[in-house]
Amino acid sequence: MTGSAHGGVYSVSVRATFSLVVCLLLAPACRHSYYSRATRVVATASSDVAAVGVRAVRVEALQGTMTFVPSQDDSISATVSIGPARGAMGRERDCPLPSGSAEVRARRRQSTVLLGLADEPGDQCVVAWEVAVPRGILVEATLTVGDIDVRELANPAVLRSKVGTITVDGESASVSAETEIGGINVRLRSPSYALVDLETNVGDVELELDGGRLERRRPAGTGDALSLKGPGSQRIVLRAGVGDVRLALGADPGPHE
Repeated sequence: MTGSAHGGVYSVSVRATFSLVVCLLLAPACRHSYYSRATRVVATASSDVAAVGVRAVRVEALQGTMTFVPSQDDSISATVSIGPARGAMGRERDCPLPSGSAEVRARRRQSTVLLGLADEPGDQCVVAWEVAVPRGILVEATLTVGDIDVRELANPAVLRSKVGTITVDGESASVSAETEIGGINVRLRSPSYALVDLETNVGDVELELDGGRLERRRPAGTGDALSLKGPGSQRIVLRAGVGDVRLALGADPGPHE
């Protein structure tokens, strides 16, 4: 299963991609040590944008993590921390920044705010995004390698990570999430839905509705799919190439690190 990215598709080096895929398939802890956790922070940057008239916020990055949280006011704020990545053996890598510092660039395209780094660092660095978004604004996130985490939002979301885990914990909203290698875990307070469409090529699909769980175990190496229609308004479409897909509707908030 393949995924697309708004405004272009990014690529990483063959060496980095091969190492990450082998690491992810053999040991999830190794995968997180490679791109999800920096050993220390070498640069930070931030940007604030007024949300008046904004209908969507879009963030694109090569590798690292993205976390989306509710905004405390009517603005969109983004904070970025950059640090050295750790290799498969846990050794800290050099993290040279293209311009010696970090700068978050915010652009307005009609009713969409586009967020990105002025100079994207190489795969020796981990980039951690935290974006605060006001209620109701569409969240669009595209990440080549890394995890996406959406917390406590009542926002529709379109999320894509080629290699990484996608986690959503929120109220009631439509969610589209896609990853080629990695799991998807979505928990929403509201039990209502218009469409539930879950699919994985290799892995398990699990659906929980108001505490009742539907889980179908298949032989190793096979996939699963599940589709339901209901009287609600939210549409939840979750697709993984390799990884488990889990959806809980009418669920309590999940724990966060």
